[in-house]
Amino acid sequence: MKTNFLSFLKRYRWYFLLIVFFFFAHGWHILWANEFLLQLWGKLFGILPDEYFFPCEEFIAFRSHGNTLPGSLFFLLLSLGILIYMVRRIRKKDIQAGFFLFLIVLFLASACNLLPCLCRALEYGRRSRCQSHLRKSGMDLKLYLEEYETLPSKIIVEVPHGGIAVPLPLNSKMSDCRHVVYEDAPRTHAGDLRHRLWSDGTIDSCYPWKMPKK
Repeated sequence: MKTNFLSFLKRYRWYFLLIVFFFFAHGWHILWANEFLLQLWGKLFGILPDEYFFPCEEFIAFRSHGNTLPGSLFFLLLSLGILIYMVRRIRKKDIQAGFFLFLIVLFLASACNLLPCLCRALEYGRRSRCQSHLRKSGMDLKLYLEEYETLPSKIIVEVPHGGIAVPLPLNSKMSDCRHVVYEDAPRTHAGDLRHRLWSDGTIDSCYPWKMPKK
């Protein structure tokens, strides 16, 4: 019985190896597509230095969707491997009909994961929404400054998670020193990117961990 089982495994070893590699590639794809890898990496915050942690976090975040190269890497290798194996076997005329059909199905299943995806990483959407809300608040602030030539007592920044009231110095004027009136909370965006709204209504962004420590 053991000999028969070993001979069965040896005879159909390519079936098992390709199936194992397919599910391994599928698992690897899920890690990237569902941002699960990003969540795992986030647990290293505070363990790794910021200058190493945040660039890697941003890299993973921007590639955590359908058809990026890191997420589709093993499906690409699997598809190429199956294609090369099929061509070699056909040339040698040493391929069974059942195995040939199996290779076609597995190749198509792998190639489907390499089709262009119209989706984008969630991080792109988060940053776009944040900038859009800040841009609206900046325009409102500019209009107020043009009309009253002083800063309002507070600014309502419509962020995706609700409005944030930012208190300002009483009767502050346009001529006063330019300063930040709103900045994203730490870790709001991957890579610890901070969007900022300035007292003159302009917006920009920065990475605090890149700035020289005082």
